[in-house]
Amino acid sequence: MLPLFLTLIITGISLGALYSIVALGFSVVWGTAEIVNTSLSSVAVLSSYISFWSFTLFGESFLLLTPFIVLFSAVVNLLLSIYLDSVLTRMPPLYSLMAYFGLGYTFQGIIAYVWGVRQRTIIMPLLDVVVFLGVPLKFFIVIGVMILFFVAFWLFLVRTKPGLAIRAVSQNKKGALVSGINVKRTYMLAQFLAGIGAGVSGVFISFIYSFSPATASLWIAYMFLIVVVGGLGSVLGSAVAGILLGLIQTVTSYIMPSLWADVIVYVVLIGVLLVLPKGIGELIS
Repeated sequence: MLPLFLTLIITGISLGALYSIVALGFSVVWGTAEIVNTSLSSVAVLSSYISFWSFTLFGESFLLLTPFIVLFSAVVNLLLSIYLDSVLTRMPPLYSLMAYFGLGYTFQGIIAYVWGVRQRTIIMPLLDVVVFLGVPLKFFIVIGVMILFFVAFWLFLVRTKPGLAIRAVSQNKKGALVSGINVKRTYMLAQFLAGIGAGVSGVFISFIYSFSPATASLWIAYMFLIVVVGGLGSVLGSAVAGILLGLIQTVTSYIMPSLWADVIVYVVLIGVLLVLPKGIGELIS
């Protein structure tokens, strides 16, 4: 019983880790630029498919290409956001939301055309055979990557000038502009960092779980949930909310039919919001 419980907990945390990494970038862009970049989930899935394609070519050595896949994802997200933002300048926020939704579904269509619509996953015998506490090593790797990512992101926000600029713009744009901060450049930096998060998450989900073009649509709802429950712009809040989401999904999927998993997720997270209207970030701060 204990090994099964431990497996559910570890796999739930690893799944939540992948959710929270994407959602953190989503939250930073939303708070800084007031842009709801829902296409980040599609960028993450694109990263998963590029990882899958690299694996078919190079085998397990594709992991050496991880920095390049992540960088590619970040650049793609940045360039597309620069183009969209230039077109949508001075337009109502609803236009921006619709544009990014459209961009995300365009990504899904391209991915489906190139790689098909069936579920994919990368089978890596070494990471599946090696176990720790009865759990495959790959799940611990994901948790370790999440910890490193969030610590690095937090240090960037609180210890560097560009990070402090992001925080300043998200709190008071006019004040940041008056103090000499290049707000437009800060927007671009936020989009680039969000692309890095999507790329990291996409690479690791490729050999942890199965994925398809439709995965991106599911993740849009999860990003919103994590940001709302974790608190807009809260690094630790996003991590806690993502892990909570992953744990609820994993445990409920084992106990009852998987169709009920998302229902339980929404019920629990709504309960959290009733207690903490501003999200978990309010409690942490």
